[in-house]
Order: sequence, then C-alpha cells, then structure tokens
Amino acid sequence: ETEELKKKIQNPGWVISELNDYVHGTEYLEAIQRGDINENSLVLLLSIDGAQLYAHKESDCWIYIWVILEFAPECRYKKKHILIGGVIPGPKKPKNVDSFVYPGVHHLSGIMREGLPVWDAEEDTITTKDPFLAFAAADGPGMTCLNGTVGHKGAQGCRLSCEQKGRLKPESSTYYPACKLPDDYHIPNSTHPDVDLRAEPVTDARTSSERYEENVRKLLSARNETEYSKIRLQTGIVKPS
Repeated sequence: ETEELKKKIQNPGWVISELNDYVHGTEYLEAIQRGDINENSLVLLLSIDGAQLYAHKESDCWIYIWVILEFAPECRYKKKHILIGGVIPGPKKPKNVDSFVYPGVHHLSGIMREGLPVWDAEEDTITTKDPFLAFAAADGPGMTCLNGTVGHKGAQGCRLSCEQKGRLKPESSTYYPACKLPDDYHIPNSTHPDVDLRAEPVTDARTSSERYEENVRKLLSARNETEYSKIRLQTGIVKPS
C-alpha cells in the first residue's frame, strides 16, 4: 500500500478527494516520498498531558503515552491499544520534562535504527518493523515542555514561530496577541503598530525552520542569565526542542 501511495504522490494530477486522517497530511506524504516511511513502518504518536486524579484539584501527575497510528482510527485510541510511556509524579509540574521522556525516546531511537522484531500471528513468523515517530502531541501548556517555547502567554507566543508580537498586560507578566495598540499604552517592547490580519504578512526570506534554528543558536550563545533572559524574550525560545 505504501508503494502504491508513493506512485500516486508522484503523479502530478493526483488529488486527495477527502481529508479524513493523518495519512492525508503533507508531513506524512513527504515522509513517504523521502523513504522514511515504508511497508514495514510502525508509525507512532507521542502524547503528553497532566492528569487530574481527584476532582476539584490541580493536575497531580503527568503521563505520556505512545499511540500506534497503524491501527484504524476507530480503535487506535482505545485503552487496550495505548502504550504507557511513563508517569511523572506530582503534585507540582515537572521542571524538566525532557529528563522523564528521554529514556523512552532514547529506547525508540535505538529500535528505529535496529528494527523491532514482531510476531505475525497470521503468518506465524517474526517480522521486523521500522518504528517512525511522526508526531508529538499535547495541549497548549503541555506543548511548551516538548517544543521548548515560552507558550501562549509569552511575548513571542505563536507556536508556529510567526513574527506577531504580544502585548504585555499592565502590572502582570502575561502577554496577549492583541492586534490593536491600546490607547495610553506605554509599556516597553509592546508598543508596536496595529496588526492588520487581512493584510499580507510582512516576513523575511527565511523559512520558519531557518528562523528557529538561527534563534536557537542565539539562545545557546548566551553568556549569562541576563543575556539568556533577553534572548528568550526576543525569540520566544526557552531551550532547544
């Protein structure tokens, strides 16, 4: 099926009639064209979120899971098919989620290189699968732990690294993506002109990936905490993804 799909993708006139699953997404189709996904691939999704174990209390633990996307949509999210990656105890939010997720991702990296032996019950044979991590998913606050950004409350809060700046709410540390410049507003770094969402966005020639990589290099070049805080404010990046 993957080889047939690759032939269809290469056909200039091929059009997807209905977009109803991840296999119709650009990222997936490009991964097939590159050869990253093949007939033996086992496509995975990593998802992380806080879990509230008791009513009327804050999330007192975090859980990350693996979802096997090779299952059909109606069963891939059923409890019996979900693989628990790890549980991070609370009650406070973990300061360094990477340290908890790292063992699972490190193990996945190993079997992506070496292959994963799987018993085929129908054929009564052992086959080798090639795991492929396609997506990392979370809600807005949780995603900041994975992508290393300041989140939606930051001065550069766009998760797609667009160039629209936030405006700082007076007497707080929260920025909002307000398009209009408020009257009698004189907070430094937030007094940029009105943003017209109907106008063509003004951006430089770099792609978002190129801007991100350049900004990460700036962040890593910080020589002290003060310089780091200044670059983080300018770029919206806390750490490498």
